[in-house]
Amino acid sequence: MSEVTVTLSNEQVDELLKNELSRDYAQLRIHKAQRQDGEGFPFESQDPEEDANVLSQLCWAFEQVLEYYGIEK
Repeated sequence: MSEVTVTLSNEQVDELLKNELSRDYAQLRIHKAQRQDGEGFPFESQDPEEDANVLSQLCWAFEQVLEYYGIEK
C-alpha cells in the first residue's frame, strides 16, 4: 500500500473544522428533538425529558463554539 501526504492550508483546515462542527450540531439537534418526543436512543439518561435537558445544554455549548468561529447556526 502506498502512502499519500496531503498539505492543507490554514484556511482549508478552518473550513473543514467549521463543516464538521456544523454537521455535528445539526445531528445533535435532531437527536435532541427525538428525545423530546420520547424517541431515539438515550444519550446520558433513560428518561427522555432528562436526556433532552442534557442535550439542550450540549446544544448551547455547541452554539457558543459556533459563534466563536463565526458559523451560522
